[in-house]
Order: sequence, then C-alpha cells, then structure tokens
Amino acid sequence: MATYTSDQIFSPEKYGLEMCSHCNGYGSSLKDPIGVNTCTKCGGSGLQPKYEEHDIVSLTVNVQREGHAIKAGTRGTIVHFYNDRIALAVEFPKGVVVTINPLEVELCPTK
Repeated sequence: MATYTSDQIFSPEKYGLEMCSHCNGYGSSLKDPIGVNTCTKCGGSGLQPKYEEHDIVSLTVNVQREGHAIKAGTRGTIVHFYNDRIALAVEFPKGVVVTINPLEVELCPTK
C-alpha cells in the first residue's frame, strides 16, 4: 500500500492524486469480495494517482500477462481504462498492450 503525507491526504489534487472511486477514500469497500479487508483498487490508502489516457507510466513490479513478460521499470502509455479505472490497458514497446492493475505502475515525470 502506498503511504501518503498528511498534506497529500488533505490536498490530493495538488499532488496529482484523487480519492479512490472504488472505496470513496475509506480504504476498504463493500464492492470487494467477502474476506477482502482492503480496497482492491487503491490498496487501502484511499487515494490513487490521477491517471489520464496517454500518460506515461512505469511498471513498479515484474509482470507476466497475456503471454508477455515485462520487467519492472519498463515505460508504457495508458491507452484505455476498464471498469471504473480498476484496470488500465497499457501499451509497452513493440506494440505490446496488456491489462495492468493501477497498483503495479507509477506515473512518470512529464520531462
């Protein structure tokens, strides 16, 4: 789970964050399966990065999906959102597009 400072919690927009739409900022959601104690979208923090289509993101973990192995640190471009932003379609080099959990990526600096 990501940890945020009190300033980020009280002024999320200033830091490119938004309240999680799945748990409404509580960190847990009745929408998740029974026995799951933390929100599956934000990881329990109540906040999430404010991603937009065409944002450049970097993987924070190694991912093996849909027949592709992609290493942590690989950059890709968000091309689509699924299910109220619970999943992202991210295009990586060589035209590989995979579905990613937002907790597996971080926003890259715009420089």
